[in-house]
Amino acid sequence: MVGKKARNLREIPKGYLAVYVGNDMQRFVIPAIYLSFPDFNVLMESVAEEFGYEQEGGLKFPCEEEEFQEILLRCFEKHRSMKKKKSAKRK
Repeated sequence: MVGKKARNLREIPKGYLAVYVGNDMQRFVIPAIYLSFPDFNVLMESVAEEFGYEQEGGLKFPCEEEEFQEILLRCFEKHRSMKKKKSAKRK
């Protein structure tokens, strides 16, 4: 489900959130932890610049869908790497 367009509001599992991307406001359901990653920090700054800190409705990202998908891929790789390191420490 990571980075996939969600079909309805009921498809948001615990630990995820819906965000809207681009001029067409394409909806994506992403892991909430991604918001703490540097790539998303940059996006959040652009959100604040374009929309301000008080938005109605869902979180909107003012970037193209392709750019957002590239950011999602980098975050996915980082998250996977973090999980592997955490798992290796337990052994």
